[in-house]
Amino acid sequence: MNFRVIILLLLTTPVFAQQKASVSNLRKVVEVLASDSLKGRAYKSEEIKLAREYIIENFQKVGLKPYGNSFEHKVSWHEQLDGNQEVTNIVGYIEGSDAKLKDEFLVIGAHYDHVGYTADGDTVIYNGADDNASGVSGIIELARLLLSNNQRPARSILIVAFDAEEVGLVGSTKFVKNSPIPLDKIKAMMSVDMIGRADLINGVIFSGIGSLKGITISPSLFSSEKNREVKLVKSPSSMVFRTDTGPFFRKNIPALYIDTGLKGFYHKPEDDANTLDYEGMAFVVDNLKKLVEVIAEQPNVTFHNPIPTVALGFTFGGGLNHFRLTSGGVDNKSTLTFNAGISSLIQLGKRSAIQSDVLLKAKTSRSAIGNIIMPSIFVPVHFMLISPYNSSRGFFGIGPYYSYSFQRYVSGDKMPMASKDKNDYGLSVMVGGIGMNNQVALRCCYGFKRMMEDQPRMHYRSVELSFTKFLRY
Repeated sequence: MNFRVIILLLLTTPVFAQQKASVSNLRKVVEVLASDSLKGRAYKSEEIKLAREYIIENFQKVGLKPYGNSFEHKVSWHEQLDGNQEVTNIVGYIEGSDAKLKDEFLVIGAHYDHVGYTADGDTVIYNGADDNASGVSGIIELARLLLSNNQRPARSILIVAFDAEEVGLVGSTKFVKNSPIPLDKIKAMMSVDMIGRADLINGVIFSGIGSLKGITISPSLFSSEKNREVKLVKSPSSMVFRTDTGPFFRKNIPALYIDTGLKGFYHKPEDDANTLDYEGMAFVVDNLKKLVEVIAEQPNVTFHNPIPTVALGFTFGGGLNHFRLTSGGVDNKSTLTFNAGISSLIQLGKRSAIQSDVLLKAKTSRSAIGNIIMPSIFVPVHFMLISPYNSSRGFFGIGPYYSYSFQRYVSGDKMPMASKDKNDYGLSVMVGGIGMNNQVALRCCYGFKRMMEDQPRMHYRSVELSFTKFLRY
């Protein structure tokens, strides 16, 4: 009897053992998708159709079911300049195991297109092994693990290979606009994009954890290995808009970006299958599975915008300024001015903010009696209108400025300065762009207050270019 029990245990133990991601499975898919024969899987190419067929074959192989009548979810539209357009997303389905939660979904996606090849002279193929054959291979292997032993997650899962990411997140954008399920039923989205170089950053980064409202994801959930760990980042920063998380984030859906960084051969012809860290990829998939299972079983999953309401940074700039005589006399000439200080940005909404700078600035001008220098504190405050969320955002700002000058020097000599002449105020207008954590702006200032008692028509003017590095944005 005991012998039978032992045999039974030996037969059943592998069934219930926690399966691990297969290095060989991951390698095989990458080697096919990143092969020269697929010529870089460019959007609309004949080769991307072959890639699509191969991905569907693997979806079926690991046990995924189509969501609807087909794995291929096509969206067609017409553009005035480019004519008829079409993207084809590949959607696999895992039904949730919980009777209530299975009507809600997690979307786990990876784009399968890349940038193709160039044929100017010698043909140069951009195989895109890391970007993003690695991600597609990862979601296929993840699906296999989630379906193993019939231990399905509580919520339903959509495994999606997105088309046309490289031409502007088109596949994911069209998926969101033509979603096969109501958007309020999508509780979270994870983009698996470039997971093949764990060796370069000693692990993987899970960004956007903070977009899961009220859910604490502990580092203790994940495994670690020698030279490999899971790095949790609450804020997605602007990276959320550079991958397929972007369209979901804009619809207030929690969005997480899974990647191993851009230190590899990003958008270079050297991005080949033999350059990837496949053991590192298996590490990523095993830990992603843990994250998916935890999120899938939460009773409530809602959105929180983790992009900070207040961002602080350092700023410096320079340009031309002078004291303008609006009538009479000999006008002053423009000279160079420089400034440096700190900047704060307070988000009021998706498209508006208030930015305030505190700058140390040299207000300068060249006059008939010599060069004028006035060391000053300069504080502009701008109400800003910002273009919609993207990896790069344009803005226009307008508001008042206040300036306090400590002293006045003319040709190096300290000159008397009345207390009331030390204060200045006026209008500041700023236009520029924010990309990643960096802001570049052109600022024009127009002083309203006369600068000196003996010069009733002298007012301050400046045109400057500034650069700001935000610590968080």
